[in-house]
Amino acid sequence: MLTAVASKRKKLILMISLALGIVLLSALFIIPNLTTHSSSQSDYPALPHPTLVATYETTLEEQLDSADFVIDATVMEVKPEVQTTYTPEKGSAEEKLQEKGVDYTSRKLPIALAVNEVCQGEYSSDTITIYISAFAIDCIPDFQPGDRALFLLKKFGEEYGTVTLQESFFYIADDQKVYPANYTESLKETSGMRLSQWKDYAASLKKQDKE
Repeated sequence: MLTAVASKRKKLILMISLALGIVLLSALFIIPNLTTHSSSQSDYPALPHPTLVATYETTLEEQLDSADFVIDATVMEVKPEVQTTYTPEKGSAEEKLQEKGVDYTSRKLPIALAVNEVCQGEYSSDTITIYISAFAIDCIPDFQPGDRALFLLKKFGEEYGTVTLQESFFYIADDQKVYPANYTESLKETSGMRLSQWKDYAASLKKQDKE
């Protein structure tokens, strides 16, 4: 009798253990599916229009044609704005205007980036600071440390900046999809591309440009 009871108890314990194992195994597959978010263009707010200058749409091909290099980078720090003053050459028309009160002081927004990959062109350092002009400070993405994006960059004198005011930023979502920061008719085809697909597409456009 005692042997039969012990046998039933062992079977019951085994069944409960199997049931718990099935529940835990199911949870391993179900929970990630519940918590993983599939990104979309709507995750990124539309950018405000520039108020100081008129802009026009540019295609990705046009931007690549003007860019010195393209990087996949992560924002390290959005630094405080800085002011710079342009000093006109002596005897120039700009100097005469300055003497009449024209102010050549402008503000810029430095953003420090960690370079994950140079996708096109050449750049050797693992960090870079880009400068956002006064015309674009109030209408670019609200970058925070840790944000990742593709940046189409050009060298201006001794500084680096984006090719366009708004269209040279492409967000990289956690699920490795790419979204233009400024969603336009010219760039909408890139919205939702896988990162690898975007890079291949950009490379093909650059190749066509050389042919």
